[in-house]
Amino acid sequence: MQVNRFTRYTRLAGAVAVTASAVLAGVASSGVADASAAAAKTAPAASRHHTPVDLTGLSAAVDRQTVKNLTPDGKPQVGTDTVYDMTIYAADGTAIGSQHGETLIVFISPVNGDIYVHQRDVVQIAGGTLTDDGLVNVLAGFRGTPQYLYARGVSGALAGLSGVYQEIPEHAVLPPKIWQAAAEIHLSVV
Repeated sequence: MQVNRFTRYTRLAGAVAVTASAVLAGVASSGVADASAAAAKTAPAASRHHTPVDLTGLSAAVDRQTVKNLTPDGKPQVGTDTVYDMTIYAADGTAIGSQHGETLIVFISPVNGDIYVHQRDVVQIAGGTLTDDGLVNVLAGFRGTPQYLYARGVSGALAGLSGVYQEIPEHAVLPPKIWQAAAEIHLSVV
């Protein structure tokens, strides 16, 4: 993926606008509910009768990542972006899918150092593909607070479904031990 300065700053400006809108509105989830309802209304009639998807006990492990725009001493800053590929595993350790994504740091709290990133992914699992998108607090995730991304099924049996993709970072034990999270996927017709 080619990332140029214009693309990066356009994403940064968009993510900052979304963050500011969510803060001003006081509730970031209402937009997700509206978007879910709109997606369900525009989904083809045949896709509205899909069975909900609830996958729990998953692990997502980074296989490869590229981090750009760190400070000269190697620390994250607003504008630091990461592109990564992950493998998704079932509770028994069987690989069940893949995830390609990117994050962009949009805000670092001067009060507590929390790092907010705009994250978006394409997740492929048996039966179809979903996309996710949202704003997450990376350090809150490491403290155990689940981070939720709006998810939308875009192909196969997942088309027309929407819901959440959840990650909670955990100690990386799966090779190559870059980053790992407990994950869940919950999709249904809204």
